[in-house]
Amino acid sequence: MSEPRPRDTPRESASAEASGRLTAAVLCGLGLFLVVLALLGGDSTTNRGAVIITGVMVMLVAGVASVLPWDRWGSSASLALVTAVLAVLLIGDLMSNLSTDSEAAAAYPTLIVVLLGMLGFTHRRWVPLGYAPVAAAAMLFLITSTPESEVPVSALIVAVPGGVLLGESVAWALERYRQLRNRDAARGEDLERLTEALRRLRGRIDLSQAAHLVADVACDVFRSSNATIVLRGVDDNYEPVSVGRPAPAPPDLPAQLARVIEQGRPDIIAAADKATALLVMPLLGRAGRVVGAVVLERPHDDEDEYMSHLAGLFASQAGAALEQLMTIRELTLASTRDALTGMGNRRHAEALLESLQPGDAVILVDLDDFKTINDTYGHAGGDELLQEFSGFLGGFLRGSDQSARWGGEEFLVLARNAIADPIAAGERMLSRWHGTEPRTTFSAGVAVHETGMSPDTTVERADDALYQAKRAGKDRVVLYQPAAASA
Repeated sequence: MSEPRPRDTPRESASAEASGRLTAAVLCGLGLFLVVLALLGGDSTTNRGAVIITGVMVMLVAGVASVLPWDRWGSSASLALVTAVLAVLLIGDLMSNLSTDSEAAAAYPTLIVVLLGMLGFTHRRWVPLGYAPVAAAAMLFLITSTPESEVPVSALIVAVPGGVLLGESVAWALERYRQLRNRDAARGEDLERLTEALRRLRGRIDLSQAAHLVADVACDVFRSSNATIVLRGVDDNYEPVSVGRPAPAPPDLPAQLARVIEQGRPDIIAAADKATALLVMPLLGRAGRVVGAVVLERPHDDEDEYMSHLAGLFASQAGAALEQLMTIRELTLASTRDALTGMGNRRHAEALLESLQPGDAVILVDLDDFKTINDTYGHAGGDELLQEFSGFLGGFLRGSDQSARWGGEEFLVLARNAIADPIAAGERMLSRWHGTEPRTTFSAGVAVHETGMSPDTTVERADDALYQAKRAGKDRVVLYQPAAASA
């Protein structure tokens, strides 16, 4: 997410210093011009000594200005320097009567034009226009300070507007140049960030980390305050990952999002607030298959050809990297998923056991009389029962609880933080199962994981409790008791 640049950045400091140094150099040249003008001539009414003193004073001011810390003050401080030099010139004119010299007086309008043009070179737009009243006041002073003044009124009418026009034109041209230079620099930085992100995507990170990385980079590169990335899941549903505040989405966003994803190329969707737009970038795999999409909030009119090309490059490169990680995820899931029920298999169950914490309960569930079901309904009927029970578990368990197929007709359930009443979860499960009017019941053994105990020991205790439930007549839940196990 981009934030406003602080006032005292290195780039602005460098610009302020350059502005101050350039102003000092121009003013030094002005002072030298006055000295040369006094030495080369002038009529009898001109006090040459005063002109020389004025020129020397201007050069001294410029010399002091050249070593001042402009980077601390900002470029606007140089306006005070220009004003100070104008004041010196006006005082010097009072002392020298230079404005009564027709040849010398002709230089004053040129001086005003040069000063206003210099302001356009060293400052941003509207500064020359804002300084025009000061320049006009200086010209008016030169015209009216003495009856013998040779500075014509027409000089005021021509020099000030002409200087403003020159200054504003120079300021506009330089501002446009800076904008293009900054744009090119920003584009280079965007490509560098994109390249670095793609390098990290090919590193050792998982799919979730990769999705957040893509969302973060998208926010950074496309100057957005938020991003939502949706990835195609194993079952072809899209899983959202959001960064930043939610974007104001239109009511029919799902339909529009589906349309853009289907067409497979970046597109713009108007947001609900009408002031912004949603940039949707489908993420394409190497074979052109859409693996997801990135949705960004951007200003409604902030779109150009470069941004469109960058969006296409981002979508194709990030999509290819994410596709590889998604393939790895699918292969990993396939190795830990039971093909019949769709839930975790024995390998997944063993991985779950490694996450056991003291106070968690292990519940081993065994469907009663499963052989009879197979004999009565055939293996297809037995498979159907296993699928029904796995679906039942998926709907019954709390968000923190987990389950897996342990093998055959046995299932493993982990009830997290169940130490207060470990058998309650199993009994609720059995009661709920009865409510489905099943073809068979189940028996369950419960054991609480204790500090310092291995997962294998906890499973053995749950298996002992399951054996006790079977011996006691099935269709029940038994909590492991050390005394009962040793009996």
